[in-house]
Amino acid sequence: GGVSRWGDYSGISRKQNASTPEVWVSGCFAKYRFFEHAYDTWIAQVNGITVGVSENKKSSDNNIKVFPNPVYNMFNVEFYLDKNTDIEINITDINGRLIKLLFKDKVKKGKNQFLFNKGALGTGIYFLTIKTNSNIIRNEKIIIK
Repeated sequence: GGVSRWGDYSGISRKQNASTPEVWVSGCFAKYRFFEHAYDTWIAQVNGITVGVSENKKSSDNNIKVFPNPVYNMFNVEFYLDKNTDIEINITDINGRLIKLLFKDKVKKGKNQFLFNKGALGTGIYFLTIKTNSNIIRNEKIIIK
């Protein structure tokens, strides 16, 4: 029965009398640049009535296996493809830097299986990325012991 005041402290609030729900939100974060501390902001418009997050997972994701995980010496990568295609299998670190290109070539339709040695990878968390020319098929976390 009173006035809606939830935007008093941010300066951002809902659009009054909108035909569809619409909210403007903002945020502030600190970042370090050139030996000084600075702040940046972001502003976003949220509209519509959709609630929740849809998981955009392809059915082929269920067919990819990386085992054993954690890795002590050797590990297997097994997956299925709908057609012959060029793929690339990489190991990246937690910051997304390429550590090792494991495989880059054309593979056949159907079941594909690779066996890799952990090699000189030190103990830690890495990501195994399988991608085609057009998209990333899988980005799997692996733990090297």
